[in-house]
Amino acid sequence: MSTTVPRWWRHPPLLQRYVSDLIHAELCLMRLSGAGLPPLPWGASTDLETDLGVDSLERQGLAVALASSLQMAGDGADGGLLRAATLEALCVCAAGSLERSSDRITFKTSGSSGVPKSCVHQLDLLWQEAVFFAGQLPAAQRIVCAVPAHHIYGFLFTVLLPLAAQAPVLDARHMLPSALPQQARPGDVIVGFPGYWQALVTASSSAAASLHWPPSPQ
Repeated sequence: MSTTVPRWWRHPPLLQRYVSDLIHAELCLMRLSGAGLPPLPWGASTDLETDLGVDSLERQGLAVALASSLQMAGDGADGGLLRAATLEALCVCAAGSLERSSDRITFKTSGSSGVPKSCVHQLDLLWQEAVFFAGQLPAAQRIVCAVPAHHIYGFLFTVLLPLAAQAPVLDARHMLPSALPQQARPGDVIVGFPGYWQALVTASSSAAASLHWPPSPQ
């Protein structure tokens, strides 16, 4: 398994999910609600104005948030973010900046245990974690994600881990938790959170019982 930090932004589905999750979260904060926003995941052609209703002030806020997260400030990419009309255009701008500098990335804390703050992480150290976890999951065939990619947990396990384990990603956020057992298959690594698993148990205890961890010995 390679210890060389991958250029994760060269994988369009990963970058697209990261960017769309970040701007979705930022819009929810700006509007104090996610009402009116289309459900995730979003397609590359998602138009910021037509599909998301982004106005000029929100556009500036999104550009600042994305530039801060990817350490883009000052590299000349800010203007491109402000001109971007679609999700794809935002991703192209982000990828261009990451080609020039990608050694650090910023994540915001959730604020559940205090005032939210920004924390800068070295990408090579995050990659070491992903490689370690991939080694603990040698049978991983697919990463099933129910978490956003712009938080550190989601970034580690649904952006970097798929690259370390060479496993594709299935975004499960568009389906009800009770439908997961019908979609899951041997070798899936399901990345969720306590509320997601509780919803699965509440929806169908018999369905949840079919998902075992650790797996039964062969």
